[in-house]
Amino acid sequence: MRITSLGTILIILCAGCKSQELAPKQLLDLVNSAASKIENGFYTLHNNYYRSVNGEDTVFKNSITQCRFRKNAVERSVGLQLYSGRDDKYQQLFDGRNYYSLTPWNQTLEVSSVITSPEKLNDLKSNYTIYPFFKYINDGLQYYNTDSMIGRVIVTSEEIFRGEKCYKVETLTRKGKNKMKSRQYYYISAKTFLPVRNYVTFEDSTGKAKEVQVFDVWIDEIKFDIPSSDGFLKSSLGNYNREVSADLPEDKPASLLAIGNEAPDWELPLLDGTKLKLSGLLGKIVIMDFWYKSCLPCQKQMTSLQVLHEKYKDRPVVFIGINTKDDPIRDNLSAFLTNRGITMLSVYQGMKIEAGYHVTASPALFVIDKTGKIVYNLNGYSDKLIEDLKKVIDKLI
Repeated sequence: MRITSLGTILIILCAGCKSQELAPKQLLDLVNSAASKIENGFYTLHNNYYRSVNGEDTVFKNSITQCRFRKNAVERSVGLQLYSGRDDKYQQLFDGRNYYSLTPWNQTLEVSSVITSPEKLNDLKSNYTIYPFFKYINDGLQYYNTDSMIGRVIVTSEEIFRGEKCYKVETLTRKGKNKMKSRQYYYISAKTFLPVRNYVTFEDSTGKAKEVQVFDVWIDEIKFDIPSSDGFLKSSLGNYNREVSADLPEDKPASLLAIGNEAPDWELPLLDGTKLKLSGLLGKIVIMDFWYKSCLPCQKQMTSLQVLHEKYKDRPVVFIGINTKDDPIRDNLSAFLTNRGITMLSVYQGMKIEAGYHVTASPALFVIDKTGKIVYNLNGYSDKLIEDLKKVIDKLI
């Protein structure tokens, strides 16, 4: 990691201290002092994500973002002008009055004024892809820097990270009721006392599926004392075809195809290679569940539906999972469902029928009566799903 020209900002932060003798509170105080004194600079942000599920697949994603920031005297809540440009050309800019986000895939610049949308300021400070990484991490660490919380901070070791000695710090979270296990680590430069890495792991299980997720975010090529403000002008952004205001009232969200409508017929492939046609199920109650693999609420919904599938398996009730995005071979859908104990029917290529049912997000659920009419729909997951759906089905039987 290369750090240049800190000036006099960080001189004699810990004179006379031996690094191995730093207590958690002492270290967090030094981090707070170092992070609060940085007023301008730029760095490269590396954002890595890894996900692995036994017997299924692994996912690795990474992005690189160039970030810069500069003290801003106009607006004091954030106190900085901000810019970030990701390697896929997605850009964000806060010039002190307006927040801009440019999405290259639709060539659209979205603009939000902090005068008419002051809540955007809080959003900026909680967004580490544009707000200075070490300030963002410091805000999180200072949550633990109290008499009641400092006991949850452990300085575990000193490690060399990208050529520089760092303190490795772990923050302990309270144990929850769910099975998910998480661990969170921070790497603090022993030279500057700035946070340079955040490493978080999650482990969870659903049925036989054991899932591990890793979020590894770190920065390098850090430089300070940038004199020019040219990089914080709207004109410095890339090309776009249209500009829209994020402050205008949002359009009413699209509703699912309404109750009382005839359910549009469809024919989609099952995972066993055969095909299933909706019109072939007339005379039965059909529950259609739109889902895709990486949607966590979808997984909650399908496991709830599996309970009802078992309950009504000897009745004229058919539960169908409709996968909207995933490839059955590449994404190993059979293993995904087997590991979660899902035995109800599953079809794929569901994106072909989403428009007909006005589905724009998952999960989405429909109940179709024996005549082929929609009698119930649900946009999103509900904790009362089993209870509500059982009442609907019992009335129809």
